[in-house]
Amino acid sequence: MENINKFAPVIIPTLNRYDHFHRLVESLSKSPEAKETELVIGLDYPPSEKYMDGFCKIRDYIPTIIGFRKVTVFVAEKNLGPSRNTKILRDYVDKQGYDCSIFTEDDNEFSPNFLAYMNWGLEKYKDNKDVMAVVGYNYPMDMTGYDEPYFFTHEFSSWGYGQWKDKYDFLCKNVYNVKFAKKLIFNPYRALKIIFSRGFYLYYALVLCYKNKRVYSDYFFTAYGYVYKKYCLFPTISKVRNLGHDGSGIHCGSVKIEDDVFAAQVIDTNYNFDCQSSLDVRINKKISKKINCFLDYNTPGIWKSVKKMIGFFN
Repeated sequence: MENINKFAPVIIPTLNRYDHFHRLVESLSKSPEAKETELVIGLDYPPSEKYMDGFCKIRDYIPTIIGFRKVTVFVAEKNLGPSRNTKILRDYVDKQGYDCSIFTEDDNEFSPNFLAYMNWGLEKYKDNKDVMAVVGYNYPMDMTGYDEPYFFTHEFSSWGYGQWKDKYDFLCKNVYNVKFAKKLIFNPYRALKIIFSRGFYLYYALVLCYKNKRVYSDYFFTAYGYVYKKYCLFPTISKVRNLGHDGSGIHCGSVKIEDDVFAAQVIDTNYNFDCQSSLDVRINKKISKKINCFLDYNTPGIWKSVKKMIGFFN
């Protein structure tokens, strides 16, 4: 019998951003693997009238989606919020017997070989306890001189990533909570490990999370990777373009279109991902330096953050 769960499902929570959602689905449909892939969509109910128009457009568009093995839709009858909306989708894929899944917010656009790359990585590294996720994004930085199609890093990006159920469950239980932030910021060894490996800003972000009792998976996952030497797989050429810095979302804020390096980012245009490389799971120092330079350049207000943190500990 054919294993219908051979290809990881794609989880997409959404609400009202029709243009973003439409662009995302259409880009995924161009992947040769789309016909073997289940889309699992969670359409949340609008919290207020101003979101209703986009909600209705998405609701009407979903039945027209073609090119996928299956499209499963959960339409909320009342507003759930992003977390509860996403939990319904994750619970569904677990009950269907999938051992891994691909997650994306609704403001990403994908390369034609995104699904091929994700499924390759999820299969190849599923038994490696040190590889915690397969990420489809790479920062808009110059990768000249690096000829391999992928690399490993302690960084994490949620802009289109794949993960195995057991590793996701582990992170939810042990990392995605305020107690974990406390274990890092008040332990001198772990604190210095984060500051010297990734820079001061990540440490400050964890301090704010602890103070405000908030959990942001990007920060927590990345800190966990640096302190405990866990890795994510990244592509050399990004297979994701993020268009969420237009003020329409809840996390990215708003950037002038002429200054939006993420929306203008060049991504992979190949339809196939046929990887012959088999790299050791370790850090490439040259790439780590590139990442740190990019993140340092794009991290505002460091000294202002230092002053605020000093006030927090006083």
